[in-house]
Formats: sequence, C-alpha cells, structure tokens
Amino acid sequence: MTQAPFDDLSEARINGLLEQAQGLPVSVKAVLLCGEKALVLRQPNGIWELPGGRLDPGEPPLDCLTREIWEETGLESRVAGFLHYWERLKADGTRRFVLIFLSYADCPPEMEHVTLSSEHVDACFVACDALPPAPIFDDYMVAMRMAGNVLEKRSATLLPQDMTP
Repeated sequence: MTQAPFDDLSEARINGLLEQAQGLPVSVKAVLLCGEKALVLRQPNGIWELPGGRLDPGEPPLDCLTREIWEETGLESRVAGFLHYWERLKADGTRRFVLIFLSYADCPPEMEHVTLSSEHVDACFVACDALPPAPIFDDYMVAMRMAGNVLEKRSATLLPQDMTP
C-alpha cells in the first residue's frame, strides 16, 4: 500500500485515519508553526503538549483542530498536512487515538501574539529540531521532528524569488 502524500487532507484520507481509531475517542493536535518555530503548551500538571483537543461527535477533525487552536491560543491557523498518529494510554487506563497535523499561524514566534486559555499555564516556541521542554510525550517530539523535515524539504526547493518578503 502506498502512503498518502503529507498534504493530502481529502475527506477520504481523513476518514481512513478515523477508521484506524477503531472506536476509541479521538483527539487532534497540531505542530503549530509560527515562522519556523512550534508552539508547545504546559498543562497545570506540568506536562507539555501540542495545541489541540478532543473531537466532538460529528465534528470534522480539521474544523475541530482549527477551533481548538483558537480556543487554546487565540491564534488563527490553517492546516497544511498530516504528520503522525498514535494511541495514547492515559494515566487512568483509558485509551485515546491522537492525530497530529502540521498547522501554520501567520504571526512571528513571539508570546505577545498568544492568548492562553485556562487549560494551560505556560507556553513557548521551540525549533522543531530542538528538544522541547520536558516532560512531553515522545510522540509529540516525533511529530515535531517530522514537521522539521517538512520545513527542510520545502526550504530546499524554494527558488530565490520565493524567498523575498
């Protein structure tokens, strides 16, 4: 079976990803880039995470992701592609299926642009190839590295006229 392209966000692709959840609750998360840095959020329990949240019944995943990013950060965003999925075992023994996408916000990586919701107590921007603050789930770091690879590939294919402001 051929892997779908990174930027294939078709309904068929998204439905195929949801089928892999096999009935588990689904969360959608984003490596949210401002410039070339990703935003990570710290929960009250001290664990760092990516922006996003749980899918409401019947809610399209990409709509949910955009809504959750806005609610948690105050940033408008656009989804660029799918990065990674994993099955998370929570501390209470329940499982959740997590889809991680690459999203962009049109602002510089400066905290003055971020308005945190009450769900988080801190936030910071980190380079995708750098170690984010700990503790953070390994699968979030995997997705951040994947986003860094996407950035590298895209910058390697830019023509000089694409790089002018």
